[in-house]
Amino acid sequence: MDLCRRGGLGSSDGASRPDSGANSDRADISGNPPPPSDLIARNACLREMASGLRAACGAILEANGRDMAAAREHGTSRAMLDRLYLDERRIEEMAGGLLAIADLPDPIGGTVARWRRPNGLEIAQVRVPLGVVGMIYEARPNVTVDAAGLCMKTGNAVILRGGSEALE
Repeated sequence: MDLCRRGGLGSSDGASRPDSGANSDRADISGNPPPPSDLIARNACLREMASGLRAACGAILEANGRDMAAAREHGTSRAMLDRLYLDERRIEEMAGGLLAIADLPDPIGGTVARWRRPNGLEIAQVRVPLGVVGMIYEARPNVTVDAAGLCMKTGNAVILRGGSEALE
């Protein structure tokens, strides 16, 4: 489904890591279409993301194996290796997390509070997307999926910068 790709959810070939500035230029919502704005499209995208994870399980596990081997070679701690490690169960949990996000109510547009000032001016606090969310975190493949899913649900573009242990 083209909806997921239009909104800035892309993939890296792993060959190089563009700097955050280059990513923020691409995420600029004035230059690219924002993530799908209607709930049905955003939820469809989340379901497609879950399906894509399941379909690519073999390739993801192979890439994770390369990351694990490189991390061991560099003397990465056992705790960090555990966070980096993926298996079929963990990939299924990530896909399930995306489906759970899709089942959440729409966070966009709800009125949180409303009041009238003495001069008659009505003020409303309404939930809206932030625009672009930047996130820096250690090598945790599940965080990549969770953050992308939450930003899709909330209508935000996202720039993710994971640890160097997860290059693949």
